[in-house]
Amino acid sequence: MIRELHEGLCGLHFGARTMATKDLRVGYCWSTVREDYNEYVQTCKKYQEFGNLNHIMSQNLQGIVSPWPFAKCGMGIIGLFPLGRGQTNFLIVAVDYFTK
Repeated sequence: MIRELHEGLCGLHFGARTMATKDLRVGYCWSTVREDYNEYVQTCKKYQEFGNLNHIMSQNLQGIVSPWPFAKCGMGIIGLFPLGRGQTNFLIVAVDYFTK
């Protein structure tokens, strides 16, 4: 059952927590469900090969340098929301950066 859920017809090589939650939601339950799934996922070659990896190098935070308060501003688009008034889907955000 574990193998079918993880890599079977509808399996997407989920993680251990997701698979255990799916089983518990359907009604399957045993005392070591999370441990069994953790053990199985650790042995799955495809999951280990294509799992979530952090490819971003860590960097120090950099402060915002400004000659006077509110000298810098930024703008961004936050998107795709459900259709609203006037057939709008996106939100434009403007930010004033304040420095000490």
